[in-house]
Amino acid sequence: MNIYSDFGKVITSERYIARNMEEEIKKLLVGRIISVVGLPRVGKTSMIEHILSGKKNYIKLTFGSFDSADEFFEMMIDELYSLIEEDIEKYYERALKKSKRRIGFEYFYKVVSKYVEKLYIFIDEFDYAEKILSRSDLEVIRDIFSQNRKTKDKYNLILVSRRRIFEIEGATNAAGSTLQGVVNEKFLSLYKDEEIERYFKILSKYVKINDKLKGEYKKYTGFHPYLSDIISYYLIERRNKSIEEIYLEQKLLFFDYFSHIYKILEEKELFEALLSIIFNLPFVEENKIDILKNYGVIDENYEIFCDPFLEYCKEKFEMIDFYNIWHRTENSLRKLIKDVLSKNYKSLNDVMKKYNEEKFLKDATFYLKQQRKSKYSKEKGENFIDGLSTTGLFKIIINEWYFFEPIFKKNEDYWFEIFKDIKEIRNLVSHTKKIDKEVITKANIFCEEILKNIDNYYTRRRDESFNSVVRE
Repeated sequence: MNIYSDFGKVITSERYIARNMEEEIKKLLVGRIISVVGLPRVGKTSMIEHILSGKKNYIKLTFGSFDSADEFFEMMIDELYSLIEEDIEKYYERALKKSKRRIGFEYFYKVVSKYVEKLYIFIDEFDYAEKILSRSDLEVIRDIFSQNRKTKDKYNLILVSRRRIFEIEGATNAAGSTLQGVVNEKFLSLYKDEEIERYFKILSKYVKINDKLKGEYKKYTGFHPYLSDIISYYLIERRNKSIEEIYLEQKLLFFDYFSHIYKILEEKELFEALLSIIFNLPFVEENKIDILKNYGVIDENYEIFCDPFLEYCKEKFEMIDFYNIWHRTENSLRKLIKDVLSKNYKSLNDVMKKYNEEKFLKDATFYLKQQRKSKYSKEKGENFIDGLSTTGLFKIIINEWYFFEPIFKKNEDYWFEIFKDIKEIRNLVSHTKKIDKEVITKANIFCEEILKNIDNYYTRRRDESFNSVVRE
């Protein structure tokens, strides 16, 4: 039987690939809340099950199977009860009679803690907690697993999810989260280094391994566990097929998986940052780039993890003809801003000093740094203006309106509203939302008006320069 026939499922067989993170997780199993975060099918569940296999007091719950908090806490009570051999039925019944199941669980775990030395609770698919658990429910979990002095060393809670805990809670950042501050968070990404060698050692029992084959795995899978298993399965099944042929045959399977990645990135507003890297466009928020790296979507050189996902992103991006709308306009604005500011300031360094504390300038500086690393960047920015996002370009124009008013003619309020509309439309386009034809037409009209004013400005300058030469 083909050992890769269960690709996409939890791996517990001899072909499980030991992950480098395992030792870190084991060291934390001394009464901690551990959160393992990563993209779908990178091996999170397989890794935790491998670590906990053989543990005496081990409970696994899958959050996606619960419809309410009461159902979740009642199952926790039942699972705890099933572990204890002593007669504690009266405590169990008392727990179930509590007005709220979370209160019953809080009561019952103290009873159970007297009978166990260690307890491991693994909750899979914790993302679903977002729809079920209230802040009070989360506070009970926090108290039991991290703050109660009598029991916190006995209880180990491992949460597996696709998003960080504070995002699941609906908080804007870690500071607003009930649990984030007390969890030990680990990102599980794609296979790396020794993990890759372990993978090919197992595969070598069925397929001849060489550097060319490894290079093809890198190109088509990026050593993503799930994608690698797809290729491995068909490579064994159809030995006369090349990896490229297998990919083309299974492209729909690849793209179906990529749609799950896209959904996660879109929910976290990361897809725009990814497109900015691919198409060499300015973007904002350095932390988003860090998250893309943590997920393994890009590497330290800002390279997309595999060619098929790059192809998927480009297809997604090209659903709307983005360049025709924005590229010419943004380039024209960049050139205009450089010329106008250079004419009215001693140097662009003076402008940088003026806006040193502004977020749009910090974003521009960061973009230029990452642009130098990106293999997708064909041009390297010369100064901060080359790194300004659409928002940054408009902020400079409005802030320096005294110099730009003669160019754009109409009053500042008029252009402020247009710039606001353009930013909103651009966000829709960047997030590949469905956009009505009327909205795209509106964007075209705005861009044409901007370009017309810029063209008129340079025409006047050429005429003035020509007339000056003639008079001389």
